[in-house]
Amino acid sequence: MGTYIRHYDHVRGEPAMIISKPGSKRAFVIALSSAWKYRVERGQPLYGAGGEVLSYDDQAISSDNETQMAIFTVANACKMITDMFGGIHAAHEYAKIASFIEDGLDDLVKMVPEPEKEGKEIGEGKTTIKGKVHHFPIREGYFSC
Repeated sequence: MGTYIRHYDHVRGEPAMIISKPGSKRAFVIALSSAWKYRVERGQPLYGAGGEVLSYDDQAISSDNETQMAIFTVANACKMITDMFGGIHAAHEYAKIASFIEDGLDDLVKMVPEPEKEGKEIGEGKTTIKGKVHHFPIREGYFSC
């Protein structure tokens, strides 16, 4: 499989798992909002891009749509990562990459959201709620007209 690096950062304001290789400027990114697509329960078959079974044990196989979508998504990710970093398209390589992704999902889910950046204060607002006057700062970037 070679050496892959997995690290976590915020991409476009969203927590993400970033997979790369040492010295490469390319990366494969899995955003938190799509992480659910990569969760394949242990015991499910993992299919390669050519339809071959990459890994499987004797536990019962679920045929629900979410599981099948996850299997397809992971298989495609394995193929894309192999293409991106010049790996070998082989069942054992895909299975290693799939495990590498799966092993990092829990840490991705535990990431805290990126803190919101407060814009420069450009004025003050005033509102009345149930007869009580409230003052609040108006910051750059809050409103668009």
